[in-house]
Amino acid sequence: MNKYYILALTIFILLNQQNVFAHIIDEQEQNCIAKTSSTTEMNKCSQVALDSWNKEINNILYNLKKNSDSDTYKNIIQSQKFWEKYKNNEIKTFNKFLTQYSQGTMYQNVSKGFEVNIVKQRALQLQEYKNIYP
Repeated sequence: MNKYYILALTIFILLNQQNVFAHIIDEQEQNCIAKTSSTTEMNKCSQVALDSWNKEINNILYNLKKNSDSDTYKNIIQSQKFWEKYKNNEIKTFNKFLTQYSQGTMYQNVSKGFEVNIVKQRALQLQEYKNIYP
């Protein structure tokens, strides 16, 4: 299979994983990326988004700690630890696959976008838990 076809397919899948409803973090990232044509600067925009999603996760976990019972919170923290392992393994696997078929600097942006999406999905999932315990 042509390596450029695989790279194009990977980018297409990543772009289509976006949530239908834009979040302010997504909007800020896209506005930042739209202002540059440098892949390095685009990567910095995605890093800011990643940091924002991680901060969102921490804020939600803090809220859940205050508003849920201790057993539920223990389960959430255990789940979070498992998710961290999943995230790290998933990113490692994706990057290994990606570097086999990539040339140039754009693959770094694809990799960072993949990481942002994983963390974003976790933040949105935790937000659902938070909605149960307002």
